[in-house]
Amino acid sequence: MKTKFKETTQSLTYMLSMFTMMFLGILLIIYIILSFLDDPTSSFFGISMRTARIYFAVVGITMVAGFLEWAVNSGVSRKTFFKSLLASAVLTAIILVIVAVIINFVLSFTPLAGDYLMEEQIESLSVIGNGLFVFLQSPLFFVTGALIGAAFQKGFVPGMVSILSGIVLIVALVFTESWMNYLASLNGMQVYLGHLAVVVVTLIYTWILSRILKDMPVKVK
Repeated sequence: MKTKFKETTQSLTYMLSMFTMMFLGILLIIYIILSFLDDPTSSFFGISMRTARIYFAVVGITMVAGFLEWAVNSGVSRKTFFKSLLASAVLTAIILVIVAVIINFVLSFTPLAGDYLMEEQIESLSVIGNGLFVFLQSPLFFVTGALIGAAFQKGFVPGMVSILSGIVLIVALVFTESWMNYLASLNGMQVYLGHLAVVVVTLIYTWILSRILKDMPVKVK
């Protein structure tokens, strides 16, 4: 079982890493073009972290819809696939942050450094605190995307419900950021409740995903 988990995690992480490098490469080209157009922008790190949320939602849909069947036909249990999927998502999110930091560091010595680090920063949070808040959203959006992909395999209605849950998530995050700014005005550790809220929602969505994957239909060869 441990061998299957390790092999599956390595395979999924490799695929996600390749997708991530392509994503960052395309984003870097767009960032450079916008910089030459003198369009005020945040740093590459800020843009990549914000854009990564949507990226992870898309790859979440792709990974479940495209690789569950491969895993089952390779003798991997759904439980192992589920665990490997989550592990690879977290590992890829870390890889994305590391590569984005490296690129941002290199660009900081050029005219392409950006006008500010990150958009929509939470008041009274350090750079690390803001980065952590956005980073925690990547696994959340990945799970949400995976949930949408899995739900559509079970039918139109479950799929539409999962999309609605994604919309609710986005609205909730907007309110969470406003709520965190309010908590910051109280000058206490309460601002970090926003981080906790993201983790709690991620756990809830993850549990729902695990239930759907248990009986998600796949073609067995």
